[in-house]
Amino acid sequence: MTSFSQTRSGACADWLTGTIVPYETFEASDGWINLAVANDDLWQRFCTAADRNDLKGDLRFAKAPDHVRHREVLVPSIKAIIKERSRDEWLRRFDFAEPYAGEG
Repeated sequence: MTSFSQTRSGACADWLTGTIVPYETFEASDGWINLAVANDDLWQRFCTAADRNDLKGDLRFAKAPDHVRHREVLVPSIKAIIKERSRDEWLRRFDFAEPYAGEG
């Protein structure tokens, strides 16, 4: 999924951001990407693509509802992780791992 918007609007976007974490635009080292990790399998793929086995094994983030429950911890962590690499590097990593990501 590729998107060029840095903002979301509408009832659907509001519903998704409340039930899926992460589901937002993150700043990479050289621009923005949109990231949607909507289920447990995609979470495992994201963690692999990000080289973050520590998050993969963290019980606070074991299941998708846990991501929502611990949003205040998880989102800042993902922001810092995404900022470490360029958009192209993330898109290559995500293309391999197949979470839903695109240029922002």
